[in-house]
Amino acid sequence: MSKIIQLLILLSLYSRLIYAIDLNSTNEIINNATEATKKLETELNLVVNDREANSTNVETNVTIVENNITSIPEKQELSIEKGDSRKGKNIFKYVLKEDCNMSAFKFAEKHSQEEWIEILENNKVKETIFETCPNVENYYQDKWTDDLYQFFYEASNEDEIPEC
Repeated sequence: MSKIIQLLILLSLYSRLIYAIDLNSTNEIINNATEATKKLETELNLVVNDREANSTNVETNVTIVENNITSIPEKQELSIEKGDSRKGKNIFKYVLKEDCNMSAFKFAEKHSQEEWIEILENNKVKETIFETCPNVENYYQDKWTDDLYQFFYEASNEDEIPEC
């Protein structure tokens, strides 16, 4: 009988030991979770504070832009007198011709001089070029417009034939 009692006592002690180990593990898990929660709370506070600071910066930047919007120069108007037809010829000949698949003369004669004037007045010079030569839109430079217009206008004169 004493062996049975000893076994029962050992079994009882063993159960308490397992229970104690489980409690230690549980306490350790709770402590780790508490630390992680504190870290997350700190990080959240930092994010919230940064967001509030950035929000203020964005509002300040918008105000600065709104105040300075009057200092932006207006779009430059095209004019019949502006531009150099020789430069326009070279731009077409050496830059645009390949992607347009036609000579400058063929391009210019698509419109009469009167039509070119109307195109200029409606600020449609670039659009007219892009309609015929869509591939040039990727690299077209606005500074070419006056020179190209001048060249197209002069080249559309039925009495003159451009050299390219």
